Amino acid sequence: MLAKEPNAVLYIGGRGPLKVQLEKLCQELGIADRVIFTGFIAKQDRNYVYNRAQVAVFPSLYEPFGIVALEAMATRTPVIVGNVGGLAEIVEHRVNGLKVTPGNVDELAEAIIELLNNAELAHRLQETGYETVKSVYGWDVIAESTREVYREVIHSKNRLMAEV
Repeated sequence: MLAKEPNAVLYIGGRGPLKVQLEKLCQELGIADRVIFTGFIAKQDRNYVYNRAQVAVFPSLYEPFGIVALEAMATRTPVIVGNVGGLAEIVEHRVNGLKVTPGNVDELAEAIIELLNNAELAHRLQETGYETVKSVYGWDVIAESTREVYREVIHSKNRLMAEV
């Protein structure tokens, strides 16, 4: 990827058991100066990081919900996700983000390069991602959905009581 995007810098957020191995691999590949391990990113710093990123990448092999993608989309950062679990449910390919096959590094690299080089696509994904968060996952929408569930339960209970 660096051959096509020589100025790219990869920031890896979070912490995990593979950090030492990844740092060693970066040294061996001669890219240690292009990869920055941030460690844990506190909630109050998260939006700053997303706002500075050109793309947020979540190539998970397993992800039950995908809150990280929603957080990025809420800051209008285009996302690339592994096509698994909650991430696959949130992201519609080429509509509000890009999906890649989990574990396919070539496909992942091509998706990153595409977003770095296609400003029109990146902008469209930023906007539709943000609209997805607002229209599907916003607190007002969730509150109304919850209220509707309670209405249905009360209605069902009242109907059952009337039959008795």
